[in-house]
Amino acid sequence: MAVLDFTEDRQACQLPEPGQPVPAPGAPTGPGAPPVYIIDPAVLAQEARDSVSLALPRPHTSPPEDGFQLVGLQTWFWIDPGQWRPVTARAELPGIWAEVTATPVTTTWTPGDGGAAVVCPGPGSAHPGTTGARTECGHTYVDLGGFTITVDMTYEVTWRASNGVSGTQAPIVVSADLPIEVQQRQAVID
Repeated sequence: MAVLDFTEDRQACQLPEPGQPVPAPGAPTGPGAPPVYIIDPAVLAQEARDSVSLALPRPHTSPPEDGFQLVGLQTWFWIDPGQWRPVTARAELPGIWAEVTATPVTTTWTPGDGGAAVVCPGPGSAHPGTTGARTECGHTYVDLGGFTITVDMTYEVTWRASNGVSGTQAPIVVSADLPIEVQQRQAVID
């Protein structure tokens, strides 16, 4: 989890240093009274969101992407399962913090041949190597050639603050490309 340091921002905004008292709403004002700061936890949550570190998805295919795909044979799509996990980040100021959690919800695969995008509710899976296996997260190529598969991994973003306030933010989408070659093979029968 990333934790942000707002040392420069604190100085620019004349916020008290850590450990210094922060006046409560309704605190006395006037000459000599300390300034009153009201920190919007949603703004702090945005700072936390900006620091979320999400790796690009690592796409894979079956048949393996380092070989070639075959015309008429379904290509399975998946990303490394270890990437399918929530990621958190926190931003803090004296007296308050906000934590953001980005949770993966879908992978969207654009096959690169003009075919429709495939939306998967998870990371997909490798072919199990058994006859008759099926996947909802795949595509059947009908043309020969070189194509670029694009995978978009969408994260749902929620946040919560130390004062009990919480909310949602716009989704985060990270993308990666995978070049592939589609070939045709024919069986020879004697």
